Amino acid sequence: MTTYKDSGVDIKKGDLSSSNAGKICNKTIKSRSGLPMCHGPFKASLKNNFSEVLGFGKYFITHNSDGVGSKIKVAEITNKYDTLGYDLLAMVADDAICVGAETVYLSNIIDIDQVAPHITDELLGGLSKACCENKVIITGGEIAELPDIINGISWNASSIGMVDKDKIITTENVKPDDVIIGLRSNGFRSNGYTLARYILEKEYGKRWYLAKFKDETWGDVLLRPSFVYSSIILDVIGRCEEDTKVPINGIAHITGGGLSNLKRALNGYGCHLVTPLYPHPFMYEIMSIGDVSYKEAYLTWNMGTGMMLILDPKYVEQFLDLIKYKSVYGNIIGKVTESKICLFESSPELFTF
Repeated sequence: MTTYKDSGVDIKKGDLSSSNAGKICNKTIKSRSGLPMCHGPFKASLKNNFSEVLGFGKYFITHNSDGVGSKIKVAEITNKYDTLGYDLLAMVADDAICVGAETVYLSNIIDIDQVAPHITDELLGGLSKACCENKVIITGGEIAELPDIINGISWNASSIGMVDKDKIITTENVKPDDVIIGLRSNGFRSNGYTLARYILEKEYGKRWYLAKFKDETWGDVLLRPSFVYSSIILDVIGRCEEDTKVPINGIAHITGGGLSNLKRALNGYGCHLVTPLYPHPFMYEIMSIGDVSYKEAYLTWNMGTGMMLILDPKYVEQFLDLIKYKSVYGNIIGKVTESKICLFESSPELFTF
């Protein structure tokens, strides 16, 4: 049975480091007490969400940082860099939308062992295309040549978003019997790639990316760009105070850690997931090749569901109607429960998370 740890990634140590980092960084909050950009009154209710939120006039300002991770290794060996911009934007913008924020600005840093203009042009060209489609401005960044530190490329971004204080999503309205809706992903997005690459290289060797899965190479399968959900969700909830359409009680971006991300949007309640969206066939294939358990898979990858939204039952039909003509599929996958246990039963092995 293959686990994420076998590929060299220790999730428990990562979680501990993140927890410690949060405690250390939070010590700086009091330094701006009484000054602009201090934390707003929703700090407590946002502590388990996906975005740092600061008060500024009539708006909350969000700040998100993330990167494309080891997915860039796939781009390096296939020499195809033009789609990774969608992954980079999705990682920050789809975290910001979890509190209802629209990402406005993005800056990025490319750390590379040796600058190659054709590579940086492709990376930034793809990012520019993704940002134009989602009305996000790239304000700048840095290309750092670090031959003594980097072996390959690392690409990360930092973004600024904003949300009207009357429209922020705090999860405080989440309650038992609320409906959970899943939005379809088009691939692994930008998480769990170390495990996927480990399994495929073990099966097919160093040139695993040339091996075929149906009509595609595995390299192309793993390079499928992330879908950016934030613009669609903004269209549903309304970008301005006067055009609110459907209230959403909670949003979970299903990234690293898979289904466990949903806990952050449940306001302390549990959930019962009965019919999650069907995983992509290539996900099942990698599970089979690597002998990965369902629990390990669903707590590592998104398994076909890149975003989960929590709504009052009376708004579900309206929400599904609004996204019907968008480029993403969504459907009901479960509900919020009084119990704090999160059950997932649509697999051969019933488990909690």
